[in-house]
Parts: sequence; C-alpha cells; structure tokens
Amino acid sequence: AQTNWTAIFVVACYVFRKPGMTERYAALLWALTVGICALSLVEGHERRVLWAGHLPSFLKVGEEFEYLKPIFRRYTNIYRVKATFGTPLGLAEFLALMCPFLVQFIIGNYKTAIRIGAGVSLCWAIYTIIQTDSRLGMAGIIVSGLVYTLLWALVRWQKHKGGLIG
Repeated sequence: AQTNWTAIFVVACYVFRKPGMTERYAALLWALTVGICALSLVEGHERRVLWAGHLPSFLKVGEEFEYLKPIFRRYTNIYRVKATFGTPLGLAEFLALMCPFLVQFIIGNYKTAIRIGAGVSLCWAIYTIIQTDSRLGMAGIIVSGLVYTLLWALVRWQKHKGGLIG
C-alpha cells in the first residue's frame, strides 16, 4: 500500500506543478461525476445493476457475482444505487468528496454557463447521494462543506487581513 500511495503522490506532484492542471483535473472529475450520476439515475429507475446480464463469459467469475447483485435497504426495501462502485457507500463517499469541487466552480471566477452547470451538477450529485440511501454520504456533504468553508475563510483572511468575513 505504501508503494502505491507514494507513487500516486509523486505523479501528482509532477503533474500538478504545471499551471492550469489542477483546474483541468477538477473539470475531469466533474465530467466523471456527471456521467456517474446519469448512470445512477437510469439504474435507480431500473432498480438493478445495468450491466448484470451483459458480461462476456470470460469475465464471469461464478454464477452469482456479488457486485452485480442489486442492494436493497433491509426492512424498507429501498433500492440503493451503486453505479460503477462496488457498494452504495463508495458511490456516496465519492460524490460527497466531489461537492466542494462543484462549489468552487459555482463561486469561482468562471463564466455564467459553467456556474449554472456546476449548480445543476451539485443538485444532481446530492440527489444521487439520496438515491444511495447512505447516511455517511449526507454526513460527508456536511463535513466537506464545512472544511471547504474553513479553507475558503483562511484564504480570504490571508488576502484581506482586516476583513470581517475572513
């Protein structure tokens, strides 16, 4: 694990030292989030994993592969979407971590179309977290929003020392 973490860190340090690469990466994550939310919307309507019956025979491990089974909340029978993730919890955590990126696109110095698109994507991500029926996803939105607000206030305080908001 340490080798994998260190390799990712070294590659990230190399790639993100170039100006503009962090915004490109955030835009790529935004595009992936929109795709995953679209897949989750269809999956929630169908109430099943979409590719469950379409795997080629050489990719099948057994008759019933655990990741392809639909997941329902016990006692309430609510279907929990998971899109391309192994569990609904993984999907909810990913979307909760993406919310501050979308907020940055909303309040940052971007064109109006990008701001509106990010706002719609943020609402869609929150709706998808609700579809996962994950309490940790909702808690993740709250925590990531609070951390983002704290970091924003620190940056604002550094720029405007006498300002009231920072």
